[in-house]
Amino acid sequence: MNSSEYLSNQVYTYINSDLYNSLPSDLKSVISTSRVITSSSSTSNDKMYLLSYGEVFNTVPESSTRQLDYYSSNNVNNYGNSYFAIKRENNVAQTWWVRNNGYSNNAYCITSSGSNEMIYAGSRSGVSPAFRIE
Repeated sequence: MNSSEYLSNQVYTYINSDLYNSLPSDLKSVISTSRVITSSSSTSNDKMYLLSYGEVFNTVPESSTRQLDYYSSNNVNNYGNSYFAIKRENNVAQTWWVRNNGYSNNAYCITSSGSNEMIYAGSRSGVSPAFRIE
């Protein structure tokens, strides 16, 4: 990420243009537009988006978002049960960005151990884009 502001960073642009446009047309035809809470005072309407910390761990008070069923059914929390929050590439745990704004030049991510952390927004980390099927 090059900015802690979700809507203005390179990751947002990448997942909503390059990545989305690379999907097969039959998949794109069933992806619905989602209202995404991008901060405490703004939303966007997107086909693909990064998850928020609250959608993974359900511990941050975000007025209109909730923990997603996948994470809830696997009892994911930031008090030691975060195995299902870990994303892997080639069987190696990776750090991945969430859309919560950081401050200064920092942004939030889920680490390779499954915990939440704020790191330098210029750091190299993965993405785990989400989308809804109609």
